[in-house]
Amino acid sequence: MNKLKRIVIRLTVISFIMSMGYSNFLQVNANAKEEVSKNSYMFVVKDGVAYDEVLSGIKSKFQTLDVDNIKEINVFSISSDDEQLLNNAKQYIDDNYSDRIKEKGKPDKIKQDPINILTDGFKPVIKSVNRSIRNSAMLECEKVSTTESSAQYENWRWDIDKVTDNRESYDIEQGNHTVKVAVIDSGIDVNHPDLKNNIISNKSFVPGKDSLEDTIGHGTMVAGEIAANGNVKGVAPKVAIASYKVFDGDDCESSWVIKAIIQAANDNMDVINLSLGTYKSLLNKEDQATILAYERAILYAQLRNCVVVAASGNETKGLDVSNPRKLADELGLKNDLQISLPGGLPNVVTVSATNKEDKITDYSNYGRNVKIAAPGGDYGPDWATKRIPDLRYMALVTYPTNLPQSQLSSLMEFNKGYEFIEGGTSLAAPKVSAAAALIISKYKEKYGFKPSALKVEKLLYKGAIPGADGNNPLYYGNGILNARKSLELIKN
Repeated sequence: MNKLKRIVIRLTVISFIMSMGYSNFLQVNANAKEEVSKNSYMFVVKDGVAYDEVLSGIKSKFQTLDVDNIKEINVFSISSDDEQLLNNAKQYIDDNYSDRIKEKGKPDKIKQDPINILTDGFKPVIKSVNRSIRNSAMLECEKVSTTESSAQYENWRWDIDKVTDNRESYDIEQGNHTVKVAVIDSGIDVNHPDLKNNIISNKSFVPGKDSLEDTIGHGTMVAGEIAANGNVKGVAPKVAIASYKVFDGDDCESSWVIKAIIQAANDNMDVINLSLGTYKSLLNKEDQATILAYERAILYAQLRNCVVVAASGNETKGLDVSNPRKLADELGLKNDLQISLPGGLPNVVTVSATNKEDKITDYSNYGRNVKIAAPGGDYGPDWATKRIPDLRYMALVTYPTNLPQSQLSSLMEFNKGYEFIEGGTSLAAPKVSAAAALIISKYKEKYGFKPSALKVEKLLYKGAIPGADGNNPLYYGNGILNARKSLELIKN
């Protein structure tokens, strides 16, 4: 590609898009639909009791029962395909250890909605972006210094530009492999050219499944926001990332996520990114085990000086996740009290999503427990009223090289491994995780020791900037992330 000109690519095919429907666009959801797992049960043991004795008693009585032990926080789960065996084990625990059990319940199964790329159904859209337009498209802003080979990708990364102040933060800090970010997600494409040199480890927490492959693309997208370093760059392009796979396809259980959080803390991760979530009831007894287990896991990580970052969650219309009664009503659960996990817990850096105009997106959850906002992207200003998407407002992300490439990506003459998406709080949270890693890197370089997690959070918030419509704490928390400004607080 030669000289890049200022031009807008607009996909103006209203009637076709309306007939095809919203679901044909790629969607990345932080809070996913949940369903109860029928074959497992979680128990949270009281503090100060003989936890090991409980476990050994259960294992000796039911030798074929699967018992998953998270000893660091006194949590275990039992599972079996044999429903009668599972029921017998539950009854045995009730009869013999009820005085030692604080909470119990079925762990939820979090389901990520399928990721839908612009595929064959959108041929009329793709044809409308002809080759001559593609060849002349790109630079809306001539402010990013890129190589000729990477320009066709980086010129669409407006969201990274905003966080880094047009890459000025790179001149202060880009990270290094002494600082590590845990990506608890669907796995990461270890062969992606922009990611492979920064991936330091890869683990699976899906019981009975050894595959580390990212089969849905979510984790690879998240990883690219943090530490891509190739055709596109993340916020912290030289930081180390570690993959903790918790999704089996598009399903995962909260117990797997909780176990991954504990392992990440034990692995001395500096930052833990959780671009996932669920809703639980404060009134339903069955939900209390999951809530308490998340709380214990987050506390365990923080006591080991991990910064824990989580997405606030997405809905068709963003919800207030700080108001349990209102949240329950909007979820269609009258007379209930709902909370969002793990984003929304008091000790988590909960992140909402903003658009290119520095306003909260329509889909982003919000509330008093949101600590900071970051760019997530959307379909642009004409989507809500005219159903006209605008690529300038969407996010260009890293995507697994082993998954099919969309027609749009091919038409733009991208290599496999890059796709346009609407975005989501799932893409906002990792930008904050990356900025936290940069702060830790710079702080260690200047002072010779690692800052506390609380210090990192304070620097994140102090460097944040107001939204375009003011600094509404319900929407933006302490403001919109600005890595350069936060780093400048250390530099000076």
